[in-house]
Amino acid sequence: MTKQSLDRVRLMKRFYEVFNIANPRLEEILEAGLRALNEILGFETTSLFRWDGKAGVLRMEYMFFKGELMEGEEEIPVGGAGGLADLISGKTPYWIINSRPLVHVYLPLWVRRDFFGVVRLSETQRRPRGSLSLRQEIEFVEDMGRTLALQVNQSYLLRKHEEQLKDLKALAEVSATVEESLKLREMLEGVSQSVLRNMGFDRVRFYVVETSGDSLAGVVGAEIPGRVVSLETERYPLQRGHNSLVDSVLSAQHQPLVEGSAQSIAYIPLILKGKPIGVCVADNLLSQQSVSSEKLDAMSTVAGQVALAISNARLFAEIEEQAITDGLTKLYVVRYFSQRLQEEVDRAERYAHPLALVMIDVDHFKGFNDSYGHLMGDRVLEYIGQTIRANIRKVDLAARYGGDEMVILLPDISEEEASIMTSRLFKSINQCVFTIPGGSTVHVTASMGVAMYPQDSNSGKGLLECADRALYWAKAHGRADVSFYRDINVR
Repeated sequence: MTKQSLDRVRLMKRFYEVFNIANPRLEEILEAGLRALNEILGFETTSLFRWDGKAGVLRMEYMFFKGELMEGEEEIPVGGAGGLADLISGKTPYWIINSRPLVHVYLPLWVRRDFFGVVRLSETQRRPRGSLSLRQEIEFVEDMGRTLALQVNQSYLLRKHEEQLKDLKALAEVSATVEESLKLREMLEGVSQSVLRNMGFDRVRFYVVETSGDSLAGVVGAEIPGRVVSLETERYPLQRGHNSLVDSVLSAQHQPLVEGSAQSIAYIPLILKGKPIGVCVADNLLSQQSVSSEKLDAMSTVAGQVALAISNARLFAEIEEQAITDGLTKLYVVRYFSQRLQEEVDRAERYAHPLALVMIDVDHFKGFNDSYGHLMGDRVLEYIGQTIRANIRKVDLAARYGGDEMVILLPDISEEEASIMTSRLFKSINQCVFTIPGGSTVHVTASMGVAMYPQDSNSGKGLLECADRALYWAKAHGRADVSFYRDINVR
């Protein structure tokens, strides 16, 4: 064996030894391989470019320079014939560019019969004497390139396999999450955290089409390092062109949309029976990593599960609402009100917040029923329930207490604010005139009693008793009036 052959064997052995790493990460393989090429061949900079056949460009992924492995940003478009095009097509084993003061040597990386990318070796023309000549040792360089390509490709396959395992784990967790909870926000919160944890996104957010069908409402999301984010203040009209969120829901194709300068934002519509019911937004705005087609496929599977879970959660909420709602007045039933009353009193005590309790009774309701029938009486109760719902806040709680009595709980409200609110409600209720069979009209009035926490009582039961006494006082002194418990004690 010639000295040249022995040198080649020695160099190749040295090159192979750099890959003796247990369970190597891609970065470790690249650092070892590029460092070996750099040192053995004596070049100043060694860069790895991966081939993107669809875009027709070579994209630098890593560069080894001055003993450090760095991520690269350079892109080289490839077209026409000659040069890199011949290298990619296999017509030439290497390509050298003499561009003073630099010399670039491009070596192709092949995995089996597929073109993987290139390694670019760069140096100034002032190369040390006695260094290895690529023209003389081209077979040796090609062997090194093939070895590095195989090692890198194996690492990519391993990473892809690990990503697929993470995606499968996320899908399994999503399935478990949607089965564990029938509460919409709770379910979507769990899904958001599972996707964030297993699929490597920076943020995940969920929006749903409201039952009215005219707007898109935010629900909840999660962002690294696992923080839950409420999106309840976000609401957008379902009008094409308003924003990408809305456009992804209104798209006729119902396909995921990827946008952003780095293709780092994915909009995945939530489709149920061919109709959009919401959208999931998963992005990498912090890391600026593009969303891969594999990730998009996995998120589409997640979206299918979530869409069905949203439908189930809404159905459950509707059934639950029916169970705690009076069918005639559409106010809550007294059982649910009693439960919430104690919770709100405890909360008011904990945070030292005031609250008011209002009791309402229709004046002469029994006589109205006896004179005009129960159907007309139901119309009156239905109207009062509708009027109460239109005049209270979202945080307030109204219930049908029994027969023609209604009760309203007003959290975090001062006595002055309670007076303004009850006065407005009193006027709305007492301005109604009903037309009865025969064409004549009847004016219906109601009386109201109000108790305040903690001035009148510091318990739920005590507030009900105080409000009832105030209501009784109003009815005993002419009806069609609003009485506060503290005032009747002064009188």
